[in-house]
Amino acid sequence: MVFSTRHCSVALLHFSVLAGTEIENSPEKPQHLFSKMIALLHRHSKMLIIFSGILLLLSPDLSRAQNPSGQNGEHFDLDLFQFIRIKHESGRIPAFAFYSFFRNGMEPWAHDYPTAEKNIYNMIERLTEIGVTHKTKVLALDSDEIFNYPVLYICEIGYWDLRDEYAVRLGEYLDRGGFLIVDDFRLPQEMDNLRQQLRKAVPNYREEKLNSSHPIFNCFFEFPVLPMDTPYYRYGDPIYYGLFDEKGRLSAIINYNNDVGDGWELATAPNFSLESYKLGINYF
Repeated sequence: MVFSTRHCSVALLHFSVLAGTEIENSPEKPQHLFSKMIALLHRHSKMLIIFSGILLLLSPDLSRAQNPSGQNGEHFDLDLFQFIRIKHESGRIPAFAFYSFFRNGMEPWAHDYPTAEKNIYNMIERLTEIGVTHKTKVLALDSDEIFNYPVLYICEIGYWDLRDEYAVRLGEYLDRGGFLIVDDFRLPQEMDNLRQQLRKAVPNYREEKLNSSHPIFNCFFEFPVLPMDTPYYRYGDPIYYGLFDEKGRLSAIINYNNDVGDGWELATAPNFSLESYKLGINYF
């Protein structure tokens, strides 16, 4: 059996999640993480030989990935990936009231922040050759800084109210080639609201339901069947929509009836987290 880099990454990700590693707080080096995985594998001895080979294939890349040039510096580095979370306003009182009551005043846009960022950073760094900043950053759409970054992440947009001036900026960002990840919302009325807000920004863009054949589900990890069943708040099957510009470029991925960011944050649902990490890496 021949292992590709993708196979190795799948295996490492799988055992990272199963081992229950608390990625966001873990000071451990890769070799300590491997020790935990080996302990787990002793309970599954048939996989031990296979995984030993995977470790040999991965170790040079991982040692190099842990300290990419400039990673720990304070200056902005265009060579490193920066996760950008978009701060937005909710146009109806119920959304903010819900989060204020149940999440100690946290606004909807901050769901899973900052743990989701920290965890997906670690997975990107460990499983790919992409350097990351390990820094959290929140921007509003009126900031000129958004044009410095190729990907924006926005969540809990069920009650999103996109101001006209913000719509112009978002439209310009997407027209220039930016990519938007829309996450963590459910119910038909929330999807209707998202469509209404996006029409303000990109009225000529086309929405399309995606299937597993689309390149975004095959560019690093492969998804023969699209995931996934969220472990809570199940209001329907997860559906993935793409938003395409007038030239046919995929400009946004929309995770409807889903919460990929929760999979990055939580370790209580290993299968859900595994699929979430894989999706996130493909997206970024």
